[in-house]
This record gives sequence, C-alpha cells and structure tokens, in this order.
Amino acid sequence: MTMLTIVTNHVINAELDQIEFDSLLWIAQQYKTGWNVKTNACAAGGGTDPGANLVECVTNDHGNQSVTSIFMTSYINTINLEPSPDMTALVFPYLKSFRINVKVGPVYNSSFSLLDLLDNQRNGNLSEIIIESTTPVTSFSIPPQFPKYIPLIKIFAHGAVLETDIPTSLFNAKMVDITFKLITFTNANPKIGWDKTTRLSNLTNLVLDCPPTGFPDIMITLAPDTLPKLQFIELSFKETVNITIESPVMLSIILSSTSISIANVSNCPIIQTLSLDGFVPLSYDFRSMTVLNLLSILRNGLNSFPTMFGPSVTGIDVSGNMITSIPEMDFQKVAMVQLTNNKLLTSLPEAICTVPLIDINNTSLTNIPDCLYCYWDIAVNKPVNIIPPSSFFCNLQLDKNMFTLTPNNTKINLRGKNLGGYYKDTHDPNMTPVILNHEMIYTPQAPFGVDMIVYFSDSLNYTKKISWNTDMIIVSTSNSWLLQ
Repeated sequence: MTMLTIVTNHVINAELDQIEFDSLLWIAQQYKTGWNVKTNACAAGGGTDPGANLVECVTNDHGNQSVTSIFMTSYINTINLEPSPDMTALVFPYLKSFRINVKVGPVYNSSFSLLDLLDNQRNGNLSEIIIESTTPVTSFSIPPQFPKYIPLIKIFAHGAVLETDIPTSLFNAKMVDITFKLITFTNANPKIGWDKTTRLSNLTNLVLDCPPTGFPDIMITLAPDTLPKLQFIELSFKETVNITIESPVMLSIILSSTSISIANVSNCPIIQTLSLDGFVPLSYDFRSMTVLNLLSILRNGLNSFPTMFGPSVTGIDVSGNMITSIPEMDFQKVAMVQLTNNKLLTSLPEAICTVPLIDINNTSLTNIPDCLYCYWDIAVNKPVNIIPPSSFFCNLQLDKNMFTLTPNNTKINLRGKNLGGYYKDTHDPNMTPVILNHEMIYTPQAPFGVDMIVYFSDSLNYTKKISWNTDMIIVSTSNSWLLQ
C-alpha cells in the first residue's frame, strides 16, 4: 500500500487551503498513487513504506497549511477516482520543489501536461522539477514557452518518455541545472533548442544524454563567454561532430557519439573526470590536467595505451579499443584499469601488478604476470575466456628475510614480488601495504624474531618466514619495548 508521509513544522491541526487540497488530490488521482488525501493532509501520520510519498508543509499567512515540497512515488497501479477533467492549474503558492518517481503507468488522463499545469503565476516559488522513471513508463511533455511563469532553475528528467521537443525557452539565463538523461522520445527526429551562442550565466550542470539528440551542429564550441559557470557537462550525439570545450572551472566532461568524432578539451585545467566515448581527443597529452582523477577513452579505435597523464589519475578506462599491449610504466597511483573488449590485447606488463582492480574481459591475453594469477579471485574481474594454468604455483618472493632493527628503525620493509595487499583480502594484522604486490611494512611485536611466519593472504594461505634482531649497542632506554 502506497502511503503519504507529511512533514510540518508549525500548526499540527491546520488544514490545507482548498485550492492546494484540490491540486494535491488531482495529482494523487492522475498518477494512481493510492493517496488518501484529506484537507488536513499536513497533519496526517506518516509511514516507513518504501513507496511512501512525502509532502512538506508550512503555515501560511492565513493560518492554514501550504505545501512547500512534493515527492511522489507510485509503485503500484492503484485504482483511483478519475481526476477532474476541468483542472486548469495546479496551485501551490509556497511550493519550491516538485519531484515524481513513477514506476507504473500510464497516467489516468494523458491529455494533461503536468508541466503546463504547474507553470502558472500562483506558483511563484517553484524552482525545481524532477521527473524520474526506472522504466520508460512516465510520459511528459514540455510546453513551447516553458517556463513561462515559474522561477525554475533546475529541471531533471531521467528514464522517462518525452512527447515533445526540448524548447529553446528552457535554455535561459536563470537555469542552474538542465538534465535530460536516458530519455526516450516519441518523435523520431526530436529537436533540442539549445542555442550555443546564448549566454547561460548561471548554468553549472548540463546533461543532454538522450540519443538521438537532434543536434544539427557539426562544429561546436563551448567557451567561458557563454557558459561562465559550467562545471559538469554530459552530451551524446548520433552525428559526427567536432567539439571544443574551454573552461577554467570545468570539473567533469562526459561525451559520447555513435560516430567517431573529435574533441578538443585541453583547455580545462581543473577537470577531474574526462570520459570520451567514440571521441578522439585532439591531443593524448593530459599532463596539463593536474587534478584529473578518472580518464576514460572508449570505442575510438585507440591502439596505444595512454601514458601522458599526471599522478592524480587513479582510474583509467580504455574499453572497446584496439590496444595490443601496455608498456612498462608507473601504475602505483592507479587504482583501476578497465581493458574490456580490447580483442587485440595479448600481454600485460609486470608494472600492472600495482593496480588493485583490473578488468580484462573479452581480450586475447596470453602473457599475464604471475601477480594476477596469484590473486586471480581477488585482483581480476575474472574473464570467462581466460583460466589460470592448472599447474600454476604462486611464488612469493622477498628480496631478503633477515632484518636488523634500531631505535630509529623499528619497522621492517618487506620488498619483493607477488606480496598481495589487496583490499578485498586479509593479511597479517601487523602488516600494512605500501606498494601493491611489491612492498609491505611489518611492525614487530618483540625485539627479536626467528623464522616468524607472516601471512600475506589469509584466504589463500600465502606465508613467508622472516627473522629479525635488534642492535642492542645503540638501543636507547627510551625504546623500552625493545628491552622487554
């Protein structure tokens, strides 16, 4: 049973203004939510049902309750009374945020436009509209001049069906967030009314990931003079395009195209996420992006693994390319490498042993370093076409196994090969990984140890014996634990 949860921070027994009650009731009936809306809705008890609907209220100037926020979720197709066919406007004078997440459909009367009903002069505070659907069952339309009356700064649509184009009026100077992601259009050739020359002075987030996008442009330039505050951009194309993005404040760029395209993104110095799917960057030198964290270059025919990036990069995804091998390079700062669907890839270097997570599905690897075979169930997103040799034996190697402690050196550096240290595995509690598979710090619990067994992997029962002593001549009495 879908329930209604109400939050009110003033008079508990006050009732909704009649016009707001009628509007709330109409929404409940139109979307078949099963709400039992009453005039004292803001005083109703709530529930913890996962499909609960949330309405927040305040006391208005008339001493009644007014709705400030609506979060509507419909999980079941409840049979409701028919919503009034004479509804001309949904009125909530104090409403700031309207959010709908519908998982069943369709609506009761498809001739109504939700956005058209909300866009009226009485809703002078409505700044945020969010429309979500797990499956494409929620359909909506955008009026040609929307928003005409409401002070909208954010529209977010995800997974829904759009029955109209995205109008030019939506791309105005007040907007802060425009997001259309995984949208299904009923029109086979939809249009997106974004004029790239219009200055959107407050826009910080722009997502138009709704193929086919309908972009008519072949050459696109996005620069600070038109998008001075833009920090996050995600665009998808079905056409071949040449796009240039320049921004001193850009943090994330995600571009995808079903046709090989070109992207010039080199003048985005503080970018943290760069994902190019089907795009060839004008330059593969990313060293000027000094805080870049995630680098994705997907499905663009790349045949050489990117090497020119800074130490800030912790994730690299080059899936769906034509890479044949990976050079010996420093991977010590990298936490993830995605190599999926590089069908020409035949070998991996020893250097990749320092990467905690590697995906090698759908490759042709025949030369794999021992470290991956040693920790196959832990280190690798296991490919179905590669199986470790049945005769494989993991050979843990220590550069040395005898150590001397001093007052200034009370820890042991264990260096070697195949030493593990994966976060999914457990090892000796007195040991801390420094460089995956290559270096561990061991903290002795006594001044002397002979043939002490150290566990490098509890789950795989990988152990080595080490010994240590303490140089008693230079031991200070301040190091009392060494003298015990």
